[in-house]
Amino acid sequence: MLKDILRDRLQQDRSPEELRRWYDPLLLEYDSAAARLTVFFPHVHFAPWFAREGQPIFERAVTRWFEERGISPELVYRVAAAPTRRTPPRETPPAAYTLDDFIANNKNAFPLAAARRVADPSSGHAYNPFIVCGKSGTGKTHILRALTDALSAAHGREAVFSGGVDELTETVAARNSPALFRDRRVLVVDDLHHAARNAALQEHLIRIVDAFLDTRRQMIFACADRPAALRGLSEGLRSRLEAGLVVELKEPDLDVRLRFAQARCRGEGLKLDRDHLLLLAQRCAQLRYLSGIILKVSAFQSLEQRAITTTDLENILHGAGDGRPMGPEDIVRTVAKHLDVPPKDILGGKRHPALVRARQIAMYLCREMQGTSYPALGRFFGGKDHSTVVHSIKKITSLLVSDKDVQRLVTELKQKCSGR
Repeated sequence: MLKDILRDRLQQDRSPEELRRWYDPLLLEYDSAAARLTVFFPHVHFAPWFAREGQPIFERAVTRWFEERGISPELVYRVAAAPTRRTPPRETPPAAYTLDDFIANNKNAFPLAAARRVADPSSGHAYNPFIVCGKSGTGKTHILRALTDALSAAHGREAVFSGGVDELTETVAARNSPALFRDRRVLVVDDLHHAARNAALQEHLIRIVDAFLDTRRQMIFACADRPAALRGLSEGLRSRLEAGLVVELKEPDLDVRLRFAQARCRGEGLKLDRDHLLLLAQRCAQLRYLSGIILKVSAFQSLEQRAITTTDLENILHGAGDGRPMGPEDIVRTVAKHLDVPPKDILGGKRHPALVRARQIAMYLCREMQGTSYPALGRFFGGKDHSTVVHSIKKITSLLVSDKDVQRLVTELKQKCSGR
């Protein structure tokens, strides 16, 4: 369990390919009585390689995780086969990522369906290249890992390159350009937007994309925004990416966050009642942040050995800092300040067009971020009836599709209301 927890933390800023190289072969054994963490290497030659490749990163993650729990463990390294120490039982390796585990509702039904098609080796590379875009925390990396695992099972792990732009840059630098990825049947690259700062890498990517297209080999990319909106990409690379299928993941709403919290708690063996799960889902706008909070709650319960209370959750959330949406009153104040209108007028009944739009946006944000019911919203916004609230939210939902100014405004307000 500890190994999985630390892996979740490491994978927030390290690629799956990197962790498979130096983290997955490790075995971890923690003695709580002695406050000692023993790290077992698979063989004696692994130690010097690990010291160069991953030890500083690993030790920072371990230190931070234990410090958050008020523990300063002794860190000991051993070779698993050493005769002076029994080999500890092997931990279950991290479960493969699957698209079935990706929690989504109708908002992300199309991107998920397209990803399933790409994962099917009999699909004939219908979507090539396949580009998944979306903001941080929308699940891009999960989909890339799931596709990597599915296609590795079909073609063999060695036939799949999977990594971020940094790993791609290292691979390009280490090999001759004509032979790049000639032995790979699948190319998976995360955070492609970082390539915008590297003109030389983009030239290599153009040749790689052309070679993969000519030989009908699958390419999968993830980036923060659609290729057309990424500044710094060359026109040649941009046009090649846009010729494929680009899908956009929407930010997780309350329904998705609640289901995600339920799944993570099951995985941690953590029992929380629905009110507590709802509290976490309402207060954690991003899935990565929500996952980290659940790990903290799990650690707290294992140390305290008692049921979690609402006060415990509030203390954990308060200590965790950023990442939670504010309450409805704060959302109204944020909207009012940003649009330069009085909060009392947003909650009132004045029909000036600017006030109506501000009121509709505030209702939308309360519904989207807090999951507030329509009747409760009506009461909060000065006694509006159910149909008025529904109309307001549908209006903003429609404008988010057709009006880029409203898109930008709602995005800015969401960020402010999330405390980021």
